[in-house]
Parts: sequence; structure tokens; C-alpha cells
Amino acid sequence: MPSKGGFRPATRARVSEDIFEQLAAAILDGELAPGTALPSERILAERLATSRILIRQAVHRLAELGLLRVKQGGATMVLDPAEAADVRAIELLYRHRKAGRARSEAALPAGDILDKQLLQGLCLVQ
Repeated sequence: MPSKGGFRPATRARVSEDIFEQLAAAILDGELAPGTALPSERILAERLATSRILIRQAVHRLAELGLLRVKQGGATMVLDPAEAADVRAIELLYRHRKAGRARSEAALPAGDILDKQLLQGLCLVQ
């Protein structure tokens, strides 16, 4: 139901999801290469015009998938997406690849084995 002025309250889940998708795409496209440090929460919050809390939520979701390694007091490191074993990461790889957004095929391992893993992962997720 719209409030005065025709606006509705913003949902934080959508902002956090957008941040998650943008960071995941940067990792899968190779813009954030494996072994490099992720920019700090402060810098990411400035670039994405949001709060550090929402950045932290997205970063921890990516860490749960095996795409980032978070070290308290240290740099958050980008991990190789090809080595992510979490089924949700495989589904994310599949969606990203299917959407044709992957700019660098080097970011994704090629071959029949990966295709089989991606399809199995998608089936499990669904």
C-alpha cells in the first residue's frame, strides 16, 4: 500500500540482493580475480551508495558459497569460482553462464564435467 507521496518503504532484501548479484557477477566475470583482495566495506559502500551493513551481508553470503574468504581484521580474498563446491555457487555459475553475462570464459572451467556438475547442481537447487 503506497504511503503519502506515492512511495513505499524500501525493502532491504532487494538492496542486499542487488549488491550480492553485482559482486557475484564481478567475481564470475573475472573483474575481481581469484587471489585479489576485495575492496574494503567502506569503499564498496561508497561505490554502491549503500550502508556497510548491507555490504557485509552480501560479502558473507558470497563467503558461504565459497567465492570469498573473510578474515576478521584482514583482507577479504576472492576465491576461484571454479573451485566452489557449494551447490548454491554451482547454481549461481549456471545462471550467470546461461544469461550470457560471463565475459571471460577463463573465469569458468570448460568441458563436459563442468556442464554435468552445473546441471546436477541446478537440479538439486530446484
